[in-house]
Amino acid sequence: FATHVARELTEAGLPADFISSDEVAVFCRNACNLRLLRFTPLHDEIEGDSLCSTAKSLVAAEVASPYALFRASARFEATHGRYPGVTASPSDAEMLDDEVVANDAAELIGIANSLLAEWGLASDAKVDEDLAMEFARSGRCELHNISSMTGGIVSQEAIKLITHQYVPENSLCVVDGVKAKSYVAKI
Repeated sequence: FATHVARELTEAGLPADFISSDEVAVFCRNACNLRLLRFTPLHDEIEGDSLCSTAKSLVAAEVASPYALFRASARFEATHGRYPGVTASPSDAEMLDDEVVANDAAELIGIANSLLAEWGLASDAKVDEDLAMEFARSGRCELHNISSMTGGIVSQEAIKLITHQYVPENSLCVVDGVKAKSYVAKI
């Protein structure tokens, strides 16, 4: 293998001793631990059809409703320029907060149901109305304990990527703070 490395180095215009024989030996000894990681681009997860392959597992894990509500919240924001439960202008502030939350939650449920229908889950999964109310009531605010847990998960994965130790997750993680559940699915 060392002669192959030396030949490749000279073809690349590098000196033959650019990579030492000790480095070649270490590489060969640890080659069984190499893994090729292919990640799904975020754009493909949001715009593509890759979710359909894991949709049934989301239903089985009872996290289709929270995931659909997260995606519905993003669609709501794209449509209205604000997140559910947040007043957009001073004229909206005249409405009672409960009214805004109720109206936005109803629209959020409609968007989430249409997403479930797009994914072919309309008959298998139902949007939890109480959860939709919580989405609208929170107004894009995050609870400190959920933020802390999510930050811990993200930082752990970042450490894996930065240090090149361990294999980072290549999947979707849905955290349901109401039921204290989390679910990981490959997309």
